[in-house]
Amino acid sequence: IFDVLVWRCFLQDVEIQENLISKFQDGFIHRPTTCKMHDLMHDLAEFISGNDCSILQESSSCQEILQGSTDSSLQHEVRHLSHYYVFGNTIAVMEDIVAPRLRTLLIQKELEQIQTPFSMAKSKFVSLRALKTFSIKTHMTNLKHLRYLDCSYSDIFALPEATTMLYSLQTLKLIGCEKLKKLPEGMRYMSSLRHIFLIGCDSLERMPQGIGQLNSLQTLTSYVIDSDAGRGIDQLKYLNLGGALSLTELRKVHSAENAKQGSISTKHNLKRLSLDWENGPSSSTHAGYEVRNDAEGILEALRPHKRLEVLLLSNYIGAKFPSWMHNSTLLEHLSELSLSGCMNCKDLPPLWLLPSLGYLGLDGLDSLTSIYVGNDDTNNVESRISPSPFFNKLETMIVTNMPKLERWHQEVTGQVAVVSFPQLKKLTISECPMLASMPKMLPLLEDLLVKEASDIPLYHLMNLAAQSNLECKGDISVEPTVGWLPVGCLHFSRLGDSDVKLRLHDLRENVECFEEELKIIPSRFIKNLIISGSDCLFSSEPSQIQRNIWNHFGFMDLESMWICNNNIVQWPAVELRNLNLLRHLHLSCCSNLTGSLPSTICDDEDVMPPRLQFLLISYCENLVEIPKLHASLETLFFTCCPKLVSMPTNLGNIKKLGVDECEALTTFPDGIYGVTALTIDRCPRVETLPEGLLQQLPTLEELCVTDCPNLQEAFSRGGAYWNLVELIPRRTVGLN
Repeated sequence: IFDVLVWRCFLQDVEIQENLISKFQDGFIHRPTTCKMHDLMHDLAEFISGNDCSILQESSSCQEILQGSTDSSLQHEVRHLSHYYVFGNTIAVMEDIVAPRLRTLLIQKELEQIQTPFSMAKSKFVSLRALKTFSIKTHMTNLKHLRYLDCSYSDIFALPEATTMLYSLQTLKLIGCEKLKKLPEGMRYMSSLRHIFLIGCDSLERMPQGIGQLNSLQTLTSYVIDSDAGRGIDQLKYLNLGGALSLTELRKVHSAENAKQGSISTKHNLKRLSLDWENGPSSSTHAGYEVRNDAEGILEALRPHKRLEVLLLSNYIGAKFPSWMHNSTLLEHLSELSLSGCMNCKDLPPLWLLPSLGYLGLDGLDSLTSIYVGNDDTNNVESRISPSPFFNKLETMIVTNMPKLERWHQEVTGQVAVVSFPQLKKLTISECPMLASMPKMLPLLEDLLVKEASDIPLYHLMNLAAQSNLECKGDISVEPTVGWLPVGCLHFSRLGDSDVKLRLHDLRENVECFEEELKIIPSRFIKNLIISGSDCLFSSEPSQIQRNIWNHFGFMDLESMWICNNNIVQWPAVELRNLNLLRHLHLSCCSNLTGSLPSTICDDEDVMPPRLQFLLISYCENLVEIPKLHASLETLFFTCCPKLVSMPTNLGNIKKLGVDECEALTTFPDGIYGVTALTIDRCPRVETLPEGLLQQLPTLEELCVTDCPNLQEAFSRGGAYWNLVELIPRRTVGLN
């Protein structure tokens, strides 16, 4: 019916969700189908249905029902009702008004503070065919016509045993019931059941006994295997299941013969299959590195049919993958594969031979050292042929938590490994501390995320991103003992602009080595630079190597720089003047900085970056002055500079000006126009302000004056300048 409605354009834009990140453990193989309805078609359908269908939200119609209005058309005609909110007395009122004719009741949302169990004990909803609710009571004998029951995302711990009395029920949805532990034992008698959705029911302990008797069952999204009779994998033998199936607790399968009784290979309607030896990644019973001898035979017996599209294998405790994973013909339709927690497997099957593989996820393969081994150790003739090309259709690859992974391919005598990903668009590498290289050719790469993979040379990543015209975001640290290392993650993509922060820490020697390394890093990514304790980069008479380094910084698109804990005496004029794009500069904890210019620089020479807008100088105990500022500067702050005696005179374009703990400062320069925010804190020697600045006080948006006795008195109520500051919107004087 759905396909016919799509064919007739009643529904459109049908999509199977491809989001591989799900909050549910089994979300990898379960993909909801979404669609849209055109506005005109929706209006037409609404008109034709009349009062047969009704959607109630916070509207007058909703109030009519709650008030029991006898002349409401809903009382006489509505058959299909969707209610957005449920209040305490909603159900009771609806029973009296709309229950006799109602066929569909969908409760979309329940207020958390109001628990309204749907009581079926003496329900008047005797004609109900479809029900969506969040909690139900135990008696359901009146709902003999119910075909669809949806209790998804509810907090129920167990489905009432009385549910088995719903003999007409065809669809049971329990999606996202994370607390659900038990299903009714008598479910085997619900012979009309066709679809059971258990996605996200991660607390489910076992299945009801004899579920294999449900001969009409077409969908069973999850099956928890148990060793007790009537709850094992053999219950799946005669079920013709389709769509997606997740098998958990495979460790409880007795033997390979027992696994064959599940008849997985005969279920030709299955598109997506998950095989989990435990019950998700958080299971506390995982056997670790212990190898079970029968695990390989069990997995061999779980061979799927050749039309399978998605496969997820988790927590497998065997040492080798089965032969059917070496057969590219058997898996010729497989488009997505995820291997997770297979800690004992040292080699991968020849996945690069799978002709349709577009997604590959590898997570927690603790023993794996190489993605590709040229000489496969199976007897399969196909696997011993040198593959060409390598992963020819793969578009997405996720490699995470692989502590022993060292390389992408292992060289074998007599074979040439052609390692390429011609179609790869997204690559994620995380927690692979021993991986020391990257694929050389990724021509279509659009998204690259690298995290906790410190052995990969940084210039490999940068050059790869530059070749693919990607932008980069992240932090990079350079230290003498460890060299260049990413801090956190580096994310390369075609979205947004690059924003890389380069941190230089304790570079006191080997400046030549740093210069050579700097040449091979693409400079366009770096927007922020932090230089801490790196005295070798500063000098009153810079060497040629130092000049080369700063010239290279000038070629970067640097927008922000922080210089701290460096032994600088004179203002770094030579170093800064070529940083043409720099907008933000912070000098901190440079205790020997006086602010004077080097002898090679004239006093009137413009030494500030031409686009500098923000300048902050803090904790520079010997700072006396700073050079002439550029007209582009808008914000100037001094903090904890006790010897500062004067500020530059050209502050005409300053918008925000602040001084804090500058005990030697006595006055401000004249000619300050256009300032909107002024802060003066702990500057006891400042007694008055110049005439030009006083004239600007009424136009200020923000004023803060604290611990300045003379100024505080003048700015306080009744003081000399009170009439100038009383209308400032944000004003702090003293402790007020």
